[in-house]
Amino acid sequence: MRSPESQYITGELAGELGHSSIEGIRKSMRRALDNLKHMEEENENFMVKCYDSKPIFKILLFDNVMFVSSIIGPKNDQNAKMLQITQGHPLFAGFENFFDYLWESSQHPL
Repeated sequence: MRSPESQYITGELAGELGHSSIEGIRKSMRRALDNLKHMEEENENFMVKCYDSKPIFKILLFDNVMFVSSIIGPKNDQNAKMLQITQGHPLFAGFENFFDYLWESSQHPL
Protein backbone atom coordinates (compact mmCIF):
# COMPACT_ATOMS: atom_id res chain seq x y z
CA MET A 1 0.00 0.00 0.00
CA ARG A 2 1.20 3.51 -0.71
CA SER A 3 1.89 5.37 2.51
CA PRO A 4 -0.75 7.93 3.56
CA GLU A 5 2.18 10.29 4.17
CA SER A 6 3.55 9.86 0.63
CA GLN A 7 4.83 12.96 -1.14
CA TYR A 8 2.97 11.74 -4.23
CA ILE A 9 -0.38 12.76 -2.71
CA THR A 10 -1.22 16.18 -4.11
CA GLY A 11 -4.26 18.42 -4.33
CA GLU A 12 -4.61 17.46 -7.99
CA LEU A 13 -4.63 13.74 -7.13
CA ALA A 14 -7.14 14.34 -4.34
CA GLY A 15 -9.46 16.05 -6.84
CA GLU A 16 -9.09 13.20 -9.35
CA LEU A 17 -10.07 10.74 -6.64
CA GLY A 18 -13.10 12.77 -5.54
CA HIS A 19 -11.64 14.15 -2.31
CA SER A 20 -11.93 17.83 -1.43
CA SER A 21 -8.43 18.04 0.05
CA ILE A 22 -5.11 16.28 0.49
CA GLU A 23 -6.02 15.59 4.12
CA GLY A 24 -9.26 13.94 2.97
CA ILE A 25 -7.38 11.40 0.88
CA ARG A 26 -4.83 10.84 3.66
CA LYS A 27 -7.63 10.14 6.18
CA SER A 28 -9.20 7.64 3.79
CA MET A 29 -5.83 5.95 3.26
CA ARG A 30 -5.18 5.82 7.03
CA ARG A 31 -8.55 4.08 7.58
CA ALA A 32 -7.70 1.50 4.90
CA LEU A 33 -4.24 1.03 6.42
CA ASP A 34 -5.72 0.57 9.90
CA ASN A 35 -8.04 -2.13 8.51
CA LEU A 36 -5.10 -3.87 6.83
CA LYS A 37 -3.01 -3.69 10.01
CA HIS A 38 -5.91 -5.27 11.92
CA MET A 39 -6.04 -8.09 9.35
CA GLU A 40 -2.29 -8.53 9.77
CA GLU A 41 -2.73 -8.91 13.54
CA GLU A 42 -5.43 -11.54 13.03
CA ASN A 43 -3.66 -13.59 10.31
CA GLU A 44 -0.12 -14.91 10.62
CA ASN A 45 0.36 -15.21 6.83
CA PHE A 46 -0.66 -11.61 6.10
CA MET A 47 1.84 -8.74 6.09
CA VAL A 48 1.35 -5.06 5.34
CA LYS A 49 4.04 -2.71 4.02
CA CYS A 50 3.90 0.87 2.72
CA TYR A 51 5.86 2.50 -0.09
CA ASP A 52 6.36 6.15 -1.00
CA SER A 53 6.94 6.05 -4.77
CA LYS A 54 4.46 6.99 -7.50
CA PRO A 55 2.50 3.84 -8.37
CA ILE A 56 2.32 2.49 -11.91
CA PHE A 57 0.39 -0.71 -11.28
CA LYS A 58 -1.79 -2.08 -8.53
CA ILE A 59 -0.64 -5.64 -7.88
CA LEU A 60 -2.35 -8.14 -5.60
CA LEU A 61 -0.45 -11.41 -5.22
CA PHE A 62 -1.97 -14.54 -3.70
CA ASP A 63 0.32 -17.57 -3.93
CA ASN A 64 0.36 -18.37 -7.66
CA VAL A 65 -2.43 -15.99 -8.75
CA MET A 66 -1.84 -12.30 -9.40
CA PHE A 67 -4.27 -9.48 -10.12
CA VAL A 68 -2.89 -6.41 -11.89
CA SER A 69 -4.43 -3.12 -12.91
CA SER A 70 -2.74 -0.15 -14.50
CA ILE A 71 -2.84 3.19 -12.75
CA ILE A 72 -2.92 5.60 -15.67
CA GLY A 73 -5.08 8.69 -15.77
CA PRO A 74 -7.85 9.25 -13.22
CA LYS A 75 -8.04 6.26 -10.92
CA ASN A 76 -11.30 4.77 -9.75
CA ASP A 77 -10.78 1.70 -7.57
CA GLN A 78 -14.46 0.82 -7.59
CA ASN A 79 -14.51 0.32 -11.36
CA ALA A 80 -10.90 -0.72 -12.02
CA LYS A 81 -10.52 -3.64 -14.40
CA MET A 82 -7.93 -6.12 -13.20
CA LEU A 83 -6.08 -8.71 -15.23
CA GLN A 84 -5.87 -12.11 -13.55
CA ILE A 85 -2.58 -13.88 -14.25
CA THR A 86 -1.55 -17.30 -13.01
CA GLN A 87 1.98 -18.51 -12.48
CA GLY A 88 3.38 -19.68 -15.82
CA HIS A 89 1.88 -16.76 -17.78
CA PRO A 90 4.72 -14.80 -19.47
CA LEU A 91 3.78 -11.56 -17.65
CA PHE A 92 3.69 -13.18 -14.21
CA ALA A 93 7.49 -13.19 -13.72
CA GLY A 94 7.84 -9.54 -14.75
CA PHE A 95 5.10 -8.33 -12.42
CA GLU A 96 6.41 -10.60 -9.67
CA ASN A 97 9.84 -8.93 -10.00
CA PHE A 98 8.20 -5.49 -9.82
CA PHE A 99 6.20 -6.61 -6.77
CA ASP A 100 9.43 -7.88 -5.15
CA TYR A 101 11.11 -4.52 -5.85
CA LEU A 102 8.23 -2.62 -4.22
CA TRP A 103 8.21 -5.05 -1.30
CA GLU A 104 11.94 -4.65 -0.66
CA SER A 105 11.76 -0.85 -0.85
CA SER A 106 8.73 -0.68 1.47
CA GLN A 107 8.53 -0.48 5.23
CA HIS A 108 6.19 -1.89 7.81
CA PRO A 109 3.78 0.86 8.95
CA LEU A 110 4.07 2.13 12.50
